[in-house]
Amino acid sequence: MLKKVKLQASATSMTSSFVSLNSSGNFSFCEFHNNFIPFTPLNNQNLIICYRFHPRVLYIDIDVHHGDGVEEAFFLTNRVMTVSFHQYGKDFFPGTGHHDSLGDGEGKNYALNIPLHTGITDTMYVDLFKNVIGQVVDKFRPDAIVLQCGADSLNEDQLGLFNLTTRGHGECVNFVLGLGIPLVLLGGGGYTIQNVARCWAYETSVALGKTLDTKLPPNEYSHEYKTPFLHVEANPKMENLNSADYIEKLKLSCYDRLKDLEGAPGVEFQDVCLFLFAKNLQ
Repeated sequence: MLKKVKLQASATSMTSSFVSLNSSGNFSFCEFHNNFIPFTPLNNQNLIICYRFHPRVLYIDIDVHHGDGVEEAFFLTNRVMTVSFHQYGKDFFPGTGHHDSLGDGEGKNYALNIPLHTGITDTMYVDLFKNVIGQVVDKFRPDAIVLQCGADSLNEDQLGLFNLTTRGHGECVNFVLGLGIPLVLLGGGGYTIQNVARCWAYETSVALGKTLDTKLPPNEYSHEYKTPFLHVEANPKMENLNSADYIEKLKLSCYDRLKDLEGAPGVEFQDVCLFLFAKNLQ
């Protein structure tokens, strides 16, 4: 269920902002990818409604997989900018998301891809995220943001091979919240189900400005958790194949692409592309 939450003033300098939470935002995404449908009905509503009522929408994807469906859906428009941080390699699904994928036509340079190798850690990932998203927001000046928080980018996922903790993942959410821009937070992929629950519980608390106990409360599913703790921790033995030099090159590549980005486009409010999703919007 979609819940609207009004955040209170906080140290992030955000006086008041509205955040919509939809933890099931990307449920069954593989089925939709296989049928070339970019996102679920709820994701359709979230993003298309933003697209309809806001001149500029920024879509950020921190799922371990490339956000190919959303990128493709808005590949030709300059009203939606897509930014995807993802594991990239020829043997990793969906095999797209090279940094040379930029958008086309009016949408050229409005798709930004950050392909990463396995083993990336909190420190490196969060620094990269803040640098890139800070630059994107300064240049694109979005009126609304949609942040897809796939939990498969956490350590211990059965498919993804990043080495992120819930704290690092949640810091990306906290950074976007601090921008003070209307925000839709979506759940996403995740194949270690216990860690999906941990991630969504923690990031909901981040959005609400609440602090959770680091120990999970006893419940009927307690036996399914390897540890009784809230947070997913990093694996100290996992090798990080992202060198500091590679990350710096990614940052420079992103900055160069943003230089070619036109200033925030001025557009009239209009109904666009809704016929594609009419059934889902009813």
